[in-house]
Amino acid sequence: MEYVIPPVILVLFLRFAFPASITWIFERFVEPKAEMARQQSSSQAVASTEVSNAQKIGAARKDLDELKRRLKKTKR
Repeated sequence: MEYVIPPVILVLFLRFAFPASITWIFERFVEPKAEMARQQSSSQAVASTEVSNAQKIGAARKDLDELKRRLKKTKR
């Protein structure tokens, strides 16, 4: 029975050592890779080709005006 881990030591390990080891692994391995990925993505950033809402609305308005003019032409 002298080799059985006392419950207090097991609880202390689960309470302090296990979370500390997970934090150490995260800080040592995961965060540097994430930082490198962020730096690469920011350095490779391409100018946005997304059309703004104002431009979409303007294009739709122009198309509607053109359609209205064509409809008026056909009614004559």
